[in-house]
Amino acid sequence: MHLYLNNLRELPNFGCRTTGNALEELLKINNIIEEYDATESASDPGAWAAYAKVPLKDGGIVPRSIYDKLFSIRRDIPKIFRAMQWIDKIFGASHDYITNDPNKSIIKYRKFSKSAPELSNLENKILQSEGIIINGEGTLIFGNPTQRDALYLLFVIALAKELKRPVYLLNAMISSCPYSGENLPLLRSAKSLLKYCKLISVRESKSYEYVAALSGESNLRHIPDALFTWGPRIRYCVEAVRKEPKLCISHPDNLPKTDLVFDRPYVCISGSSSAWRYKEKIHDQFVKLINHLKEVGQSVICVETCDGDNFLEKAAKECNVFFLPKRTPIMAAMGVLAGAQIYITGRYHPAIMASANGVPCIFLTSNSHKTTSIQLLLGYENIREYPVCPDDDEIADILKHAKETLANRVDVSHQIYGEFERRRIEASEYVNIVESQS
Repeated sequence: MHLYLNNLRELPNFGCRTTGNALEELLKINNIIEEYDATESASDPGAWAAYAKVPLKDGGIVPRSIYDKLFSIRRDIPKIFRAMQWIDKIFGASHDYITNDPNKSIIKYRKFSKSAPELSNLENKILQSEGIIINGEGTLIFGNPTQRDALYLLFVIALAKELKRPVYLLNAMISSCPYSGENLPLLRSAKSLLKYCKLISVRESKSYEYVAALSGESNLRHIPDALFTWGPRIRYCVEAVRKEPKLCISHPDNLPKTDLVFDRPYVCISGSSSAWRYKEKIHDQFVKLINHLKEVGQSVICVETCDGDNFLEKAAKECNVFFLPKRTPIMAAMGVLAGAQIYITGRYHPAIMASANGVPCIFLTSNSHKTTSIQLLLGYENIREYPVCPDDDEIADILKHAKETLANRVDVSHQIYGEFERRRIEASEYVNIVESQS
C-alpha cells in the first residue's frame, strides 16, 4: 500500500481539480493507493488559516478559549481573526508547524501533535505505508520567501526520510521564482531531500534541467503531466457542451442562459498565477485586451480558472462578453477551452486542456517557467510569452499574434494535436512507475 498525498481537488483551480485525479487513476491501475487529505498544504498564511483543520496555538497572549472561538468563525471575520493572530505572534505565539527548515518543521509538528492529536494521522499513515507518493503539481517553487505549500511538501519528504519510507515525487514542476529569486538556505535542505527521493518525475524539460543542476540525475525522470492522458476525455467534452451547453451551468445558478452557446467560433482568455502582482491595473488592461480581441470577429469568453482570475468577472461584464466561472463543472469547462479557436492564457493545466483538441495558445507569463516549458513540450516553433498585465503596445502585439494564428490555424492546430498525442503516450508511463521502482 502506498500513501498518496497532495491531491488538492478541494481547491478552486482547474489544474488542482484534474491533474491529481488523472495521476491517481494511472497509479491505481497496478497499485493499492490510499489517498490522504492534504489540504493542509494551502499556500500562504491566509489560506492556511482557512484550510487548517484544527486550531494550533503555542504561547502568545491571547487566551486559548478566545483563539479557538475565533478560529471556528474565521471565515466570517477573516480580518479580525488575522489581526488577533498578528497580535498573538508579537507576544511569541506560533500558529503553525511549518517553517523554512523542514527538520525544524518536524520538531514543531510533533510538539503540536500533543495538543492536536489529529495531526499525528500523517505520521501514523506514513509508518503504515510502503512508501509516499507526492503529486508535485506546480508547488515546488523556491521563492524568497517560499510559499507554505512548497515548505509543506518538503516537510513531508523530511518526515518520510526520518521514518525510513521511500518517497516518489511525481508529476512535478520544480523551479526558482522569476520575481523574488531563490531561498538559498532552503535550497540546501531541499537538495538533500530531493536526493533522498527514490524517484522524481518532472513534467517538462526546464524542471529537469533545474533539478539535475541542484541534486543530480540519478533519481530523475522526465514524464509529461498526467493530465495529458485525459486527451480523449477532453475531446469528448467539446462535443458534449456544443450539443448541451447547459452542462456549463454552475452554482450558484446566476448566469444568463442565452449566453450558453458554444457551437460557433469563439476565443477564450484567462489570467495567470502571477496576476495578483498587478491587481491595481490588471482590470483596466484586460478590458482593453478583451475589447481589442473582438476585432478578430469571434465571440470572447473569459474563463476564471482559479481564484487568481477573479478580476475577469468584472472585466467580462464591462466588455459585455461571456464569463465562465471557476465553479463550472470541470468536464464542461474543459470542453469549452478545448472548443475554442485560440486561447490566451498564463495557466499551465488549462493550456493542456485546450491543446488536447489542437487549440493554439498565446501565452502570458506565470509564477515560474510554466508557460515557456509547455510551449517547448508542445513543439511551438517560436517560444513567446507576453506580460500578464500587458501595456497598450503589448496588447497590440497580442492582437497581431492572434490574427496571424487564426489565419494559419489549421496547420498550427494539426502540429499541436500531434505533439499532444505524443505526450499523452509518454504520460501513460505513470501506470507502471511505482511498481517498477519498488
